Amino acid sequence: MMAQRLRQRLKAEGIAFKQHRLRPTRARELHEAGWTDSDIMEALGWRSQAMLRRYIGRVSLTHLKSLPEPMDRTAI
Repeated sequence: MMAQRLRQRLKAEGIAFKQHRLRPTRARELHEAGWTDSDIMEALGWRSQAMLRRYIGRVSLTHLKSLPEPMDRTAI
């Protein structure tokens, strides 16, 4: 219901938007928060690692190096 209203408002304003565009953002947020690959895949409804790599693979190496180690969750 809410998604439908959002689509109608965006269309009325002439804004081309597809909900699919939010997937990379959410995948990166979960990854940066320390979620495991399998947890991200389950949360986003993906069955293959290819989908995960498609979105998370776009993160720059410099950015990845700036993230805390997976076991260092106190830094998050």
